[in-house]
Amino acid sequence: MNHECFTLIDPKAPLEVDSRLLPDVLECLLHHILFHRALGGEVVPKDMVLLDDLFYVSCDDAQISKKVRDASQSAADSLRKQERGGKVTLTFFDKVSGGMWGDKKVPWEEWSMHFVVRTEPSFGHREELLRRKELESRVKELMWLILRNLKP
Repeated sequence: MNHECFTLIDPKAPLEVDSRLLPDVLECLLHHILFHRALGGEVVPKDMVLLDDLFYVSCDDAQISKKVRDASQSAADSLRKQERGGKVTLTFFDKVSGGMWGDKKVPWEEWSMHFVVRTEPSFGHREELLRRKELESRVKELMWLILRNLKP
């Protein structure tokens, strides 16, 4: 069955993220997708902040927050082990009865993001600020791209 696939971050131009910030960046992007995907449901927004000047909303639900936090940390741990970075995919699916073979997961939407993990330290405070501003700018662009892709 066909499903919609969105590539947020192209493998040819992956998002370069400092190893320490990776779980937070993943959490931001996953929450942003989930919150806007759930609009129209019984969702209470919760304001969040990433870096110094990047604000986003998440679903104010303890279970969802824990699952997103755990998935973000697990994905970050996996990405850190890969020399060339890697891909994180969020897939939405329906469970469909497969008869005597049990339930099947049928995907209906998929979001892919490619990352490179930066482990080397910056060469001072100025370079660190520039890296953070660049990351902040790229994440903001991605958040707008998510919204554009979700428009009916």
